[in-house]
Amino acid sequence: MSQIPNMLESTIQKIREMVDMNSVIGEPISTPDGVTIIPVSKVSVGFGGGGSDFIKKTAAGDNPFGGGVGGGVKVTPICFLIVKDGNVRMMPVAETASTFNECVVMAAAIRQAKSHDEELALIESQLQDVTQIICDIYSRYLFESMVLENREKQFMNAETLCGMMLKAQEQSYGDGLDAGFRHPYMWVCKSHYYGSTFYNYPYAFGGLFARGLYAQYEREGAAFVPRYKKLLRTTTVATAEDVAKVAGIDLTDKEFWRGALQTVAQQIDLVCGLLEEGKQ
Repeated sequence: MSQIPNMLESTIQKIREMVDMNSVIGEPISTPDGVTIIPVSKVSVGFGGGGSDFIKKTAAGDNPFGGGVGGGVKVTPICFLIVKDGNVRMMPVAETASTFNECVVMAAAIRQAKSHDEELALIESQLQDVTQIICDIYSRYLFESMVLENREKQFMNAETLCGMMLKAQEQSYGDGLDAGFRHPYMWVCKSHYYGSTFYNYPYAFGGLFARGLYAQYEREGAAFVPRYKKLLRTTTVATAEDVAKVAGIDLTDKEFWRGALQTVAQQIDLVCGLLEEGKQ
């Protein structure tokens, strides 16, 4: 008898046990000054399997079988909930350290690229990532804002929600995305809408915050490194505003965020220049 059905059933059962996992609340951490820190992480689970029966030269017995299954779990820190004096605040951390490190590594890789094609490929990969947090995640924020604003006023059926989603994407992407490629049913296929309110926000915050930090690192060089390390340590015990102050950053200062976006604009200009050179 074939072993494939048994293997698949075992794999599916494991998926059933874990498929409803998304956000995980960690153990609370108490500090001597009365602050309680609760880590929140996103869990992603993946499984894969395959196998085959091999035909024997004789008819006796079962055919030989070979196969295997594998799985993986990824835990991504999303934020910390800071509880102090009866108040709860969220300290978003998603993408900050990883995006900062990526900027450092990618900048070095781009400088050492051996051809225009290699340089273009590296820059394009970064621009695709940042487009998601600046445009796509912003559209999700706009959509969720519309839903929260209208839920007490009206019943929102699928047609209404699709209309809101298209409007949010139009505001976010502008003419940068062909209207025929907008996704009215994004609210159905993204599980992010069915958990914490504004679940997408930390990704945009962390990604742009990291780019702003990197812009400051480019200006200050090695002198910035000790403050950056202190900033990372502080993320577990302070609010976003206080963490930024460690690096001398005021989160209410629009120039800081413009500096983060300027790093993206510089990469776009670089891509345009490389493309022009390629035509010559």
